Amino acid sequence: MKLILSIAACLLTTILFGQINREAAISYNEGVLAFKEKNYEGAIIAYNKALMLDPSYTKARYNRAKARLRIKEFGKAIGDFNHLLESDPDHVQAHVYKGYAFMQLKKYPGAISSYNKALKLDPTNTDCYSNRGIAFMYEKKYDKAASDFEKVLVDKPDSDRIRYNLALCYNKTGETEKAVDVYTGLIERDYQTAFAYRSRAKAHVSAGNYGLAVSDLDKAIILDGDNHELHYLQGFSFLKMDSLSAASSSFGTAINLNPKHLPSLKNKAFVDFKLKSYADAIRSYDVLIDIEPGDMNSRTNRGMALHQIKKFQEAYNDFDIIIDQRPDEAIAYFHRANAAVGMEKFRDGCQDMREAAKRGYEQAFDHVAWVCSQAE
Repeated sequence: MKLILSIAACLLTTILFGQINREAAISYNEGVLAFKEKNYEGAIIAYNKALMLDPSYTKARYNRAKARLRIKEFGKAIGDFNHLLESDPDHVQAHVYKGYAFMQLKKYPGAISSYNKALKLDPTNTDCYSNRGIAFMYEKKYDKAASDFEKVLVDKPDSDRIRYNLALCYNKTGETEKAVDVYTGLIERDYQTAFAYRSRAKAHVSAGNYGLAVSDLDKAIILDGDNHELHYLQGFSFLKMDSLSAASSSFGTAINLNPKHLPSLKNKAFVDFKLKSYADAIRSYDVLIDIEPGDMNSRTNRGMALHQIKKFQEAYNDFDIIIDQRPDEAIAYFHRANAAVGMEKFRDGCQDMREAAKRGYEQAFDHVAWVCSQAE
């Protein structure tokens, strides 16, 4: 009698388990339909129900993770993929999507680890190489990123996006000739954008080929003349070629387009000072000091330019501020002394010149005797 009861109980359990599986399958199918209709929240609810009925339902867990990716629940998606991979560690796509989730969370080491596992299982997965390459770039491992992008181009030789990333990596690893070759290939493939020409120009600058950089920037400016960075880069290239007037003009255009672009302002002031266009240099330094009042280098240079146009009191004021901020700045004492001499305040000039000499400023030794003799 007891044996019969035991068999009946087993039969009842089997029937109930079969019913649960059927109900789980129905919920799973509801989830698939909702996902196709882009109702990702509804899909997750359906997959939740399927997993409550059957926690071992791998497809439901995998699809729930993908639905969570669509609504940017990346942490929860990773949890699902981890659970799935415990029972099925060779699930390639779970590793791939897990890597994607880590990428979205900017957790690049986790992404690289996931892509490594996926590629170990499927070495032909081009998307994995592409995404791992991007993760390597974020981790500043540009040599490894370049290696991945090179593998991608074997299967996808027409991918301009991958070519561009590869060129960026070559720039970072100092392989500028390779970078130029890649950019040239992009341009020859009708990827003739301001972006492509600017990128190749930057590679030329890195290689010291400033004339070629100017040529590329000419083309970029035709396509995107309102981009202040293009004019700045061209000014920088002219400066390196010692074409100072052209450099000043390019920096000036960049400043007109972006009046607070610090690199253009600093370089234009420097060039104008070398050209002895002191008034122009002072205008740039005025803006720089207004933006960065604590920039003592700009204030020093403005003071020197003011001295050149005999605005001695204004020059004196600049060096006075510098000495107040940096009381051991020997050069500031030297230039304040010169400004004082310009105003015929020889006693003040003598005192400052001695301070400059005391702090080891060599030019002060050549002037201190004369300045102090005028103070007697």
